[in-house]
Amino acid sequence: NTGLFTLLAGTLNPGGTIHAFEPFPGAADMLETNLRANRLTNVRVTRAAVADQPGTLPLYFNDALRLTQGASLRNWDYVTGKVEVPVLRLDDYLAEKGVETIDLLKVDVEGSEPEVLAGAEATIARCKPEIVCELIKDDCYPKLRDFVRRHGYRAYRLAASGVHPDFDLAEEGPVAWNRLFIHPSRQDRLDA
Repeated sequence: NTGLFTLLAGTLNPGGTIHAFEPFPGAADMLETNLRANRLTNVRVTRAAVADQPGTLPLYFNDALRLTQGASLRNWDYVTGKVEVPVLRLDDYLAEKGVETIDLLKVDVEGSEPEVLAGAEATIARCKPEIVCELIKDDCYPKLRDFVRRHGYRAYRLAASGVHPDFDLAEEGPVAWNRLFIHPSRQDRLDA
């Protein structure tokens, strides 16, 4: 995370506030440098991981990979190091900051996506934001299917060939690691 999507969101939404979370110290430094270089003052960077329980956890990483590529709260076979990082729940953070509504939630945390969404249940139920979620670990599918069903969302694949309905969150189909979860109350935004 050097801030590509954060920079894009901050640039395209100058009247909004973007909250970015980066637990890996070097990547957080680079993100903040990129924000200063682009003169974006509407982005708030929090140096913490996001999950379903607050506290402190090890963030596992591989020194051979670029910055946080592959860094995760899960201990995968390819890790070569770890660093202790603060962890927060999104519901707690937003309440503390007085954020009453969110429009978009982007989640890319290398296999801990269900835990991030679990820590944002109240916010998601209240705001029904559009959610862009990476989905690369097989054990995430059942949890995310349950999440989509409980919250009444529809799932779509975001692929090079376009946006494809994926209401069952199928594990096969066009290669696409990112999914869009959209609530029917916001469907018109997708159709536009």
